[in-house]
Amino acid sequence: PSVNFVFRNNDPSRPLDVFNDEIHRQLLSSPTSLFQTMEAYSENDHYMTGTPKSWLKSYETEWLPAFECCRSDAHGGFCPSSEAASHHGCRECPAKEDNKMEYLKWFLQDIPDLNGCVYGGKPIYGHAVNFTGSTGIRAGYFSASHKQLTGSKDFIMSRKAALNLVEEVNSKNPNITVFPYSHFYHFYEQYDTIHKETVIDVAICLGAVFIMSNIILGCNIKAAIILLTSVFMIVIDLLGAMVVLNIPLNAISLVNIIMSIGISVEFSAHIIKSFVRYSSYGDMPIQASYRALAGTGPAILSGITLTKVVGIFVLIFAKSRLFQVFYFKMFLSVIVLGALHALAFLPALMSLM
Repeated sequence: PSVNFVFRNNDPSRPLDVFNDEIHRQLLSSPTSLFQTMEAYSENDHYMTGTPKSWLKSYETEWLPAFECCRSDAHGGFCPSSEAASHHGCRECPAKEDNKMEYLKWFLQDIPDLNGCVYGGKPIYGHAVNFTGSTGIRAGYFSASHKQLTGSKDFIMSRKAALNLVEEVNSKNPNITVFPYSHFYHFYEQYDTIHKETVIDVAICLGAVFIMSNIILGCNIKAAIILLTSVFMIVIDLLGAMVVLNIPLNAISLVNIIMSIGISVEFSAHIIKSFVRYSSYGDMPIQASYRALAGTGPAILSGITLTKVVGIFVLIFAKSRLFQVFYFKMFLSVIVLGALHALAFLPALMSLM
């Protein structure tokens, strides 16, 4: 896939004069310029391949010097390459060094012609420059290509390589700001913050679970902590199951993790509520835990676990891998883990109170 490195002036209110010596060095001619940094990354296989494309270089080294390319008519207007051979009024552009910006516009309008100029820039660079008036440009981009990418890891690492290139260019070229863009980047931006977002979202949900369970359980802080511990352990085990089942952490699986917190509360809350009730009758923790499991366990197993398994079982026949992986496998993991924690881990934990 192609990647465009978009640049603009650090001062958005001023047009960018690409033929200014300092700006030209930062874009093209200096070893630390944008274009030469792109070349270095391509040569060193930073998930980039081929030769980068620069309209500025093509314009200055190919189109502008060629006698058959930069042509003007008798009135000083642009004479396209497709007409230059048959139009006897076309002549070589005068004062090329003094009118570079004007002729750059001609270059970007020119269509290559096998019988005339083959360097016309419109097919490749026609949309690569955004002009502002006649004195400069608002923004532009140089193009490169990522190497063949075969999986999510390659897509993530190729985007990181492009961001590293941009960071290097911006740190050494103070007059321009550069950022990369490719058609798949917006799908993989989530991985920049997915781990941080997971921690924050899970922490907020667990905090809400603790507050609400504390209220529902009659301000019994110990019982609320046990419930929170059970839910937290289900989430931890679910993350482990994702590794075993090769389910990546992304926006979809993060939503499922947050949903699993609510499902986990459903598995654990009933048995803890029974435990608190039997404890209020004066039962010892181990006895109250036994009675809570005996009284509530069958309902959890048949009323919550089995009904949910039947409900999601149809997803196993889904042709979409999205449904099979992120819904069937993840939800089945949540149900199995929730039932195991509610019927095995939770009673043992409650008996230690």
